Amino acid sequence: MELCNSNVRGVTAVDLPERRVRRQRWFGLGLLALSAGVFTGCGSSATNEPTTPAQASATPALVTSDETEPSGPLEPVAAPEELFAVARVANPSKLSDAVSGWVHIPVPLEMFAQKGFPGLAKQIQLDAPVDVAVALDPDAPGDPNVLFAVSVPLKDFGASISALRAKGSELERISRDSYFVALADKQRCIVARANGAASARLVCADERHAVEVLTPYMSHSLPTEQLPASDVVIDVRAEPLRKRFGKQAQLIKVGVPILLREITIGNPRFDEAVAEATHALADEALALVDEVDRFTVKLTAAPKNESLKMELGFALKGQRSWTQAMLMARAADAAPAPEIAWRLPGDATSGGFSSKLSDSARWQPVVNTVTEAFAGGLEYLGLKGKAYQELIDSTKDIGEITGPSAYAKGLAPRDKMHTAPPVLGDWSSFMAAEGYGLMGVEGDAGKGRRWVAALVGVFNDAQWRKELAKRTEHAQLTHIPKITKRAAPADLGLPKGTEWYEFSLTPAQILELSSAKSEKSEEFPIKTGFNFSILVMPDAERTWIAYGVDRGLLAAKLKQVLTGAAAQSLASRPGLEAWHTERVVSGAFWTVAELFEAVGRYAAIANKGKGKADGELSTDTFSLAMPNKGTTPLLASFTIEPGPTLWVSFVAPSQAMEDLAAGTVAVLAQFGDDL
Repeated sequence: MELCNSNVRGVTAVDLPERRVRRQRWFGLGLLALSAGVFTGCGSSATNEPTTPAQASATPALVTSDETEPSGPLEPVAAPEELFAVARVANPSKLSDAVSGWVHIPVPLEMFAQKGFPGLAKQIQLDAPVDVAVALDPDAPGDPNVLFAVSVPLKDFGASISALRAKGSELERISRDSYFVALADKQRCIVARANGAASARLVCADERHAVEVLTPYMSHSLPTEQLPASDVVIDVRAEPLRKRFGKQAQLIKVGVPILLREITIGNPRFDEAVAEATHALADEALALVDEVDRFTVKLTAAPKNESLKMELGFALKGQRSWTQAMLMARAADAAPAPEIAWRLPGDATSGGFSSKLSDSARWQPVVNTVTEAFAGGLEYLGLKGKAYQELIDSTKDIGEITGPSAYAKGLAPRDKMHTAPPVLGDWSSFMAAEGYGLMGVEGDAGKGRRWVAALVGVFNDAQWRKELAKRTEHAQLTHIPKITKRAAPADLGLPKGTEWYEFSLTPAQILELSSAKSEKSEEFPIKTGFNFSILVMPDAERTWIAYGVDRGLLAAKLKQVLTGAAAQSLASRPGLEAWHTERVVSGAFWTVAELFEAVGRYAAIANKGKGKADGELSTDTFSLAMPNKGTTPLLASFTIEPGPTLWVSFVAPSQAMEDLAAGTVAVLAQFGDDL
């Protein structure tokens, strides 16, 4: 039996049995059992005196013989019973090289290591996995106390101990294969021999208890566990949380009557619908508490196509919840992008699609309950009549649409953008500058056109204006103009039956609707009005809806989707190749150009409001700054695996990441703190 090295508080042979008992009490169940099956070294207690400088100076050498001798494979240690999350960065060096190469901004891992672990930076093995473990505190069964620790790979156990001693750190020996040390920033750490890719590990937490509980598992067993293959993975398990807190979920049912007492309004139609929905949501929440299995996050750097992929997985087990049944039904709907998606304009800055809904019956009760609550709310507000009933009925019909759908947004040519007067507020100007929005649905049998017409009918009814003005105490709201409806003009070249809705404000109306018109009129002189158009176009079994401030632009996009000309559609857009083959429930894309156009517009309005002359980004700011012009699609998709597991995936190509970094620098350079 070895005794402690002289740089650690000494013990005698008589002390060893008592010390061993204390050590076992701390770590529980012999969590630091060594391959030889014998405990060596020293434990310590809360009453131990810290090592004094005199004791440290008496150390004859920085490295002792047992610290340099390998201990062989370590015995596996079971995971803490209430471990509910683990995470891993498989190769920090490789990942940082990939990301820094794409964005052309170096990621200095060595500098971070030196700052986080001074004195040990040279011993950190940057190409080995970094692990994280999170568990509920076994010593606090009645409290939601969480233990969290990070495990950093080290090149050599003995050299790491030597480096800490050379820096003057006080080491407390726990066993032949582990030392406790307090580092900067209140880090409580254990240096331990380990299995796996690194022969030693530095396990740190913000409290000693956490690091003592988690280190045996994180050094002996976690390094050799096979987690989902990915450069970064986070795996959250529901079972430990369910065992600890599952019974408390029943309080959801107890809270339903209390909630209903607060949200009921005295209208039977509204109150019954809300009560039905609340009870259903409570039952669904309890079912999900029993069925949730795990939540997984995966981040992968794909060198073949130079992209960064993030996947979010939500797994269920069981067959009681509506969510589970809905996911299983939608899994059968997975398919490549439908033909309607490929007709979307090729210059779109964002867009997406949804596959055909084969089982709409599961959604209809939800739609019916929502519309009943909506109807009751209208009755409560005194809003009755044919227009309101038509909106209720047409909203129910929307729930019956099963055909695939698609949508897109795009920017108008910059010299043709229409900006709403700033007096309407930042968001109105932001919206008006977007250019166009476009959506289409297959086989809706006119339900979409009916719903738009019903919505406009309610908007044009004077009752809601009076009620809104009364409740908000803004009398000018009664002067909101109506939306006009007419057939699309022949000069637009759109099919017969296309409807044109227009909302217009004259300069005088804009001032009238402003809550502070006198001040606003001086700050922003109103010289032009504002127009917003919606075009609803039938296309055989499809319905297309386009909206924006430029009627001519909207008509041009609608004519393009009618012809489906590949040269002008998403069919010719590079970066969407995955849409042709991947079977998904829905997919989407967006671009950096759209993001920075929004940021630039918002910043421009803010600067003009402060009286600055350089309020707007110059025309060439982004085109010159972004090497790929911000047009590379960033992709998102939704897939469902048996089980079921819902996966949400995001793919960021390197070209998009380059543009994101360059555009950010360009915006900051012009606007600085004004953003």
